[in-house]
Amino acid sequence: MEQSWAGAGEPLATVEEIAGAVVDRGRQLPPAAEAPVFTLFAAVCERPTLPGRVLRLITAVRYRRADAHRAALAAAGLDFRAAHALNVLWDRHRGLTRLGQGFPEPGSSVALLEQRGLAERGTISESGLTLREEVERDTDRRIAPLYEHLDQPSRGRFLAALAALPGAAHPGLPG
Repeated sequence: MEQSWAGAGEPLATVEEIAGAVVDRGRQLPPAAEAPVFTLFAAVCERPTLPGRVLRLITAVRYRRADAHRAALAAAGLDFRAAHALNVLWDRHRGLTRLGQGFPEPGSSVALLEQRGLAERGTISESGLTLREEVERDTDRRIAPLYEHLDQPSRGRFLAALAALPGAAHPGLPG
């Protein structure tokens, strides 16, 4: 990261400023899930270099979203195996292949999804699509308080700065 972000001074400074405020906000909010990972990363964002700090801040924000997503999956009655299987089927339905997403193969968890009507003949059903999309909306609702202190111009600056970084960093802003 250090080398690829070396020439991205202004976007890095903008991301550090805004992501720092977002992480500070996250520290003030109740945890998004049991055993939050965000708390671990939010505590180690101070690094000796600007790219190092920005990477840690982005990582902390992404983990806050992951915590919110785990809570949304649990609220939908999906354990980690069923959630993984549903996600793999959802990605296949959308024609997406993500590195690491297919392993392990969902296997017997698909049968459990079929019993719940969330899959049919090894593919995601309409009910499964509806539930998976609701999980995304619920995740967005759960993560929204992290950004509510930012006005629209700050959100725009944040997204533009993230997009300007090599590798198109994106911590998962809702909406």
